[in-house]
Amino acid sequence: GARLVTIFGPGGVGKTRLARPFALDARSRSNGAWFCDLSSAKEERDIPLSMSRALGVPLKKTADAITLLGSALADLGRAIVIVDNCEQVVTAAASAISSWLDAAPEIRFIVTSREILHVAGERTHALDPLPLASDALALFVDRARQVKPDWSPENDPELLASLIEKLEGVPLSIELAAARMRVLDTKVLAERLSNRLAILSSGPRAAKDRHG
Repeated sequence: GARLVTIFGPGGVGKTRLARPFALDARSRSNGAWFCDLSSAKEERDIPLSMSRALGVPLKKTADAITLLGSALADLGRAIVIVDNCEQVVTAAASAISSWLDAAPEIRFIVTSREILHVAGERTHALDPLPLASDALALFVDRARQVKPDWSPENDPELLASLIEKLEGVPLSIELAAARMRVLDTKVLAERLSNRLAILSSGPRAAKDRHG
């Protein structure tokens, strides 16, 4: 029932993945769901531009863009709007969303960010990295077997545990590392993870999509 829920946590922990299906499930109880991605926003004026694209509302050059979008949001009635990747413009995003909550009484927002907005009425949900010895390990094994079906995690459990520890329980890092098992064995991958950014950034293109 909250009108503003902020899912927050470190990068790559899965905030976007959690928010998307929640909003889609909520469509049956509302007038629809919209997704506004702020990952490329660098300054305050980028926020209304991103929201206008998400809503399909033409935005002319005007100093009153926030008010115009507030009216557009009000016209949606009881709808869900996901505002994704707010962290780099969190102060401006908090101000805009606060204004839109006032202008559109039936709108509900799901926000993903690395920090909370500190807006009145905000409810927060912290998303932490996966437990290393259980969920993180299970995710790596599952994804590794997708690219190398004959691979067995029982061959070197200590080495595998070290590899999982280096990935710090971050789902996106785990999935990118597991994808490298297509061409690397566990030992080589664990050694190369000392330069984690380099090895993970060279994974499959589809895996590089942001997962908040």
